[in-house]
Amino acid sequence: MLILDKLYLDFETDARSYYDPEFMVRLSGYLKPGSKVKQVENIKDLPLCKELIGWGNYEYFVCKSQNYPINKFTNLKIPYILYDENQRWSLGQALEHIGKLNHKFLRTQWEHLGYNWDNVPMQYLKPYNKLDTMCMEWLDEWIQGKYSLKQNALLQETNQYICELSWKGLKIDLEENKKQYKQYKSLIEEKLEGLKAVADINWNSPEQVGKVFHKAKVKLSKTKTGKWAVNKIALNELRGHKLVDQYRDYNRHCTLLRTFVVGMHDKLQLDGKLHPNFSFTKTGRFRCSGPNLQNLPKPNKGPMRKQIIPEDNDSVLYAVDWEQLEICLIAICFNMPKLIEEIKNGEDRHQKSANKFSIPRDDAKQCNFGTFYGATKYALKKHNLDPDTTGQQFINYLHSEYPDLRSIHARNSEAAEKGQVTNIFDRTRRSTKFTELNNFLIQSVAGDLNKMMLIKTNEVGKNYKSRPYLDIHDELIFTVRLDEEKKYLTNVIQESYNRVNDEVERWFGFRLPLDLKYKIKKGLNYGELK
Repeated sequence: MLILDKLYLDFETDARSYYDPEFMVRLSGYLKPGSKVKQVENIKDLPLCKELIGWGNYEYFVCKSQNYPINKFTNLKIPYILYDENQRWSLGQALEHIGKLNHKFLRTQWEHLGYNWDNVPMQYLKPYNKLDTMCMEWLDEWIQGKYSLKQNALLQETNQYICELSWKGLKIDLEENKKQYKQYKSLIEEKLEGLKAVADINWNSPEQVGKVFHKAKVKLSKTKTGKWAVNKIALNELRGHKLVDQYRDYNRHCTLLRTFVVGMHDKLQLDGKLHPNFSFTKTGRFRCSGPNLQNLPKPNKGPMRKQIIPEDNDSVLYAVDWEQLEICLIAICFNMPKLIEEIKNGEDRHQKSANKFSIPRDDAKQCNFGTFYGATKYALKKHNLDPDTTGQQFINYLHSEYPDLRSIHARNSEAAEKGQVTNIFDRTRRSTKFTELNNFLIQSVAGDLNKMMLIKTNEVGKNYKSRPYLDIHDELIFTVRLDEEKKYLTNVIQESYNRVNDEVERWFGFRLPLDLKYKIKKGLNYGELK
């Protein structure tokens, strides 16, 4: 047992020096003086969940081990935060002390979902590990000035709903999973036979593969250790070489099988569902782990999405995706009046660029975005534009179409020199990288729009059994009961998305100059939505 007057007394010197003294003083207020803290050497040494809930003696568990280092406070793992009826010394209360909204933690949420707190299964407490770490990171970043009070309120509100997504989980079609396992196992064996006809080696060994490529006169670069580089990034530069493409295809199928077929089956919990952990990237967009569903291949790249099915046999899936969101946000966030007018008039910026340079629309789209974000002519090479001719011509063309683009880039370049930039929703990113900050200005707003829609659909749909199910990039997926389908679609999904500008005004006090459009798809699994 360790009784602390100040929390930071439990940390080593390097932890205290990592943050400024003011931060450490405020940190000491997280726990009430005299709080009971049990210190363990390894996370495995924690008592059983049932005992924790039964005792309720310890408010915080601090883990010190090589697996969970404490040289940086955001790496501190707080496995479970327990409640006492009279006192709730949690991160949420700490946040409230410095002017933020009180965060709703474990017990209130579980009771809201209709569960008996005394019978909470162990596996359902896993999301809180991530949740607590996220809150500590937010608190740290708020003190550094990365979040305004409005932005932090949005994060706090979103947090309870992404935890609910994790708690309730999503259903996997086991028959489809089994079918895909057999299909990909057979494909991989077939592709491996083709590679072994070239060289009878272990094609899962990068070192052996590198030697074979070198003998085949493939122009490989070397790693820092002097070995041949055969990773994904290095091989992408060598596309078009027959042997390289053959190996890349084999590797891709192995990754899909390992991650999204075997991996999804292995991550199933005792209730037969996936309970992925959701959090946010540095830009504020949704991130997912256990498994990483954000990386699910699109239907034209693999059938893995077909495994995700509605919650029960009396439900269907609905997916809502923004239309032309990125180009709209570039126009809004970079304050480009001409581009805004073009979008309002229904003009297709990507098709105009494609027609001008006689390239596919998808390539023109990537070149447009690259130029808007400040990419150089060399970055356009992978989209069929030669850097010294058509690549530079493309950049000049877009700058002539939008003369204010140069001043926008100059302004953002100046922000990079200062080391930070703030988006239209009062979120700040610290970086000295020009393209990273440009990207942040757009992607962070896209992430916040999805947060608003997740919150709004939960608020409006609280009396329905249908619910938000999953978030993949800009797409929000719902599991909708057939007996509620018409009402939920009209009164919850469409009502929420039609009022996105009202939500922006509600959270941040202004309206966007464009009405964002969306499209709705429906299906019996996530891979066959129409």
